[in-house]
Amino acid sequence: MREEEHAGRIVGARLYTTGRMLTPAKGYQCCSGALQVTDYDSTLPALDAMLARQPDMIKITREGRGMSVRSEDLALIPLDVMTRLVEHIHEAGLRVSVHISDEKSARESIAAGVDALAHPVYLEEASPAFAKLVAAKGLPVSTTLGRLDTDLSVFDRPIFVATLNDEDRAENKSNPMYRSDSARGGFRASLKDFATKNLRALFDTVIERWRLSGNT
Repeated sequence: MREEEHAGRIVGARLYTTGRMLTPAKGYQCCSGALQVTDYDSTLPALDAMLARQPDMIKITREGRGMSVRSEDLALIPLDVMTRLVEHIHEAGLRVSVHISDEKSARESIAAGVDALAHPVYLEEASPAFAKLVAAKGLPVSTTLGRLDTDLSVFDRPIFVATLNDEDRAENKSNPMYRSDSARGGFRASLKDFATKNLRALFDTVIERWRLSGNT
């Protein structure tokens, strides 16, 4: 479908694919079809098979907490292994996006050579120095604020009315992940302020760099 859309043979949303996400055994999203990383050498055959399918980018996780109300103390890919995997993916001509939620993990990922952040820092207010680092490197950051939203009226918007039946929309509205009156939904909603502040700080930092470069 991606190739058909890119070639203009069908009309649809522009698709960017990542293939299977790389995460450690017993790590974040390890059991959701991810490619589980134990060490560098044993990961290469499955990774190379995925690269041969020419995804647009590869996604790696560096998530120690998880999205539950209580921290899950999840395993992380060793940083030296992560760095080598990023280098290997770059050698194949592909970019790497990383799932992070805190500044420390984001900084480690940037040091490992990732090309983009799949989310802003949302577990805490990031430091001004972090915004300057991301801006200086020109790293794209996906806002993904929708994953922290608990405004159930979103499912009544025309795009969802047109693409989901009434039963599916009702099921989404009852999902604890989206409901602010559930423990999980309330926790996710509480993170939106951090994410919004950090995105605003990054935006202001980028604009200031642009202004100082002589642009108006």
